[in-house]
Amino acid sequence: MTSDKINDPVMKAWVRDHNIKSVVVLTDIKSKVSETYGKTVAPAILKKLGIQIKEDIDFVTEDVDFSAQVTKAKAANPDGLVLAGEYAPAANLAREAAKQGLKLPLIGDVPIVTDQYIKLAGQAAEGTYASTDFWMGNPDPRVQRFIADFKKQFGKDVLPHTTTAGMHNTLLVTQHLIETLKLSGKPEDLQKDREKIRDGWANLKDFQALSKISINDDGEALMDYWGLVVRDGKWTKAN
Repeated sequence: MTSDKINDPVMKAWVRDHNIKSVVVLTDIKSKVSETYGKTVAPAILKKLGIQIKEDIDFVTEDVDFSAQVTKAKAANPDGLVLAGEYAPAANLAREAAKQGLKLPLIGDVPIVTDQYIKLAGQAAEGTYASTDFWMGNPDPRVQRFIADFKKQFGKDVLPHTTTAGMHNTLLVTQHLIETLKLSGKPEDLQKDREKIRDGWANLKDFQALSKISINDDGEALMDYWGLVVRDGKWTKAN
């Protein structure tokens, strides 16, 4: 699932719920994922929604002092802040905004949907919106069993996130293809076996992993995703 499709619905909900007319975008330009969201994906969605970007402010992953960025954002007087960064810098930005009295609606990208973001940001995390294709609160028994098995193997304080779930889904699909495509497994047939797996991925339809996965004609994975918001210290469904 491409980033624009995952983020579009939750950004629409955020804009609607908070009557957003203008924003400041804060982007980690050292992270390619965050830079793509902050410089391409989020601005495109905001433009489509008629939202003004008052400031486009950069930072880098290693930054720990965000006072200058937040001061600049505060001077722009926006209706909301877009946090284009991983969970740690996004949490630090949220805390600095609260410290400076900039109590604005926040929205971030998929990587902030972790318990770590909430722990680091504390009360400042409340009300943050974001989307994800893996939600710890999903009541699906397959998801809850995966989380329980993960904690059993790695410890109750080590929690899976979207990258973990994505790798798990990838392994489930690959295992399914290996078991069903009649691969020879012979060294001389290695290229043919690889092509069978490639074609199996390309033609995947409604395979049940942690969610149901299909691949469309553009090679894009179609699967479940959720728009979430932090309420009472937990990621919950936004609507």
